Parts: sequence; structure tokens; C-alpha cells
Amino acid sequence: MTRNRVGRLNATIAASVGLLAAGHASADISHEVFVLTAKVGNEIGHFVATSDMGTWDADGNFHWGLDHAVDIYSQGGSLLATLGTASVTFIADPVIMLNFNVQANQQNTLFSVGSGLLNFPMINSPVGAASAAVTITDVNGNGATFTPDAAGAHLSHYNGEVPNGTQFASLLTSGFSVGAFSSDTRSDEYPGGGQYAPIGVGVFDMSSRWSFTLSAFDLASGTSVYVIIPAPGSLGLLGLGGLLAIRRRR
Repeated sequence: MTRNRVGRLNATIAASVGLLAAGHASADISHEVFVLTAKVGNEIGHFVATSDMGTWDADGNFHWGLDHAVDIYSQGGSLLATLGTASVTFIADPVIMLNFNVQANQQNTLFSVGSGLLNFPMINSPVGAASAAVTITDVNGNGATFTPDAAGAHLSHYNGEVPNGTQFASLLTSGFSVGAFSSDTRSDEYPGGGQYAPIGVGVFDMSSRWSFTLSAFDLASGTSVYVIIPAPGSLGLLGLGGLLAIRRRR
């Protein structure tokens, strides 16, 4: 998918998110709202943002953003990676938006980036949609490679925090590479075409997580959106554009 198409997709979802936020739903979040793990061989380092580090708005929505770059060290003191930017937004209706920028250090690095858990009153007959995009950049002239976890680079789950609960979507299941000092973007969405997919059971929480390996010294930037809404009754599945015609009833 091209950068322009990614931009259009994000703009469409952003419009839907704005409408969903008008529902003034009640929701709660886990204590850990953003968790990054970097692993190189047997060495592991972590960065964790907690709910007390973010802010709630008047509509009951939560936002946290990283205000400076953070180096990720192992317990043994080895520099594994750098987290350049990061943010997570929980919208009560509910939506999870997760963003990050990471750089590997001297070796290929396995990254896990998780959103934490968004809890909300039970939604019966729900439908959902998820989208994710990642850009990789080579910074040392030998090319860059992005390799997703076996289950997919981006997972969205419900009724349990990833890797628990039930999988809603697995996105970006294929890896890709770029040449010297180049960048490229890949994106994916489910169910696609601006539609929502039926979930089939009542849903009371949701989470999302990235998991991938990035080549040494290189950069990866990811952004994702995961949304669940009630099925619009007899109308069946609802496209994102059609969302503008209704409001969620409480």
C-alpha cells in the first residue's frame, strides 16, 4: 500500500474515532498502558508507561505520549535499542490507537510493543476493524529488514490481553526489506474495504500488540488502530463511511 493510501486510511479511521468519542462511554484501563520489550539473544530490556503517566479528558478518554527518547538497556547494562517516540490512546467507546518509533542497536533485535488492556461495559453483537502500518529505514548503508512474529507483526485481541483472550485480527504477516539508505512502508487492515467484521460473542475488553524483528542499527515506525462497535442491527456490517450516519446508543 502506498504512503498516500496509508494517509487516506488513517484519515478515514480518524473521522470514525472522532464520532465514537462522542458516545461518552465509561471505560477503564490496565495499570501498564504501554510496554516495550527489546530482546537480543538472551539479553532483554523493557520500557513501561503506566496509567498515572497519562491524562484523561472530559469524555473519559486516556492519552499517554513519550516526551523524550529512551535508551533500552538489558539488566547487564548492554544498550539494546532506542525508543524514539511512542503514544497510546484509549477511547472509551472503545478504540485503541498505538504508535511507536524504535531503532535497533548493534544486532538484529526482537521488539514487542503492547497497548495494555482497555475494559468497558459488555458490548453484545459487536463488530470490529483493525489497521496497521509500518515504515522501516536503513541508516547504515547495508539495507534494512522487518520480520514479523510467526503470528503476525500486529495482533488485536478481545476478552483478554494479548497473547491471552481471543484473536480478532493478525496483520502484516509478511516481512520486507529495503536497500541502502532507503525507506518503505507496508500496511494491512481487517476486514478491509472500510468494513467491520462480526465478532460473534459479547466483548468486554480489548488490546493490541506489535511483535517483530528489526535488523541492526535500523529504524521502524509503526501505527495502528483497533476499534469495536455494536453491530448496527438489521443493517448488518457497517462501513466506516456509514458510521457517520448513526450514533452508538447507550
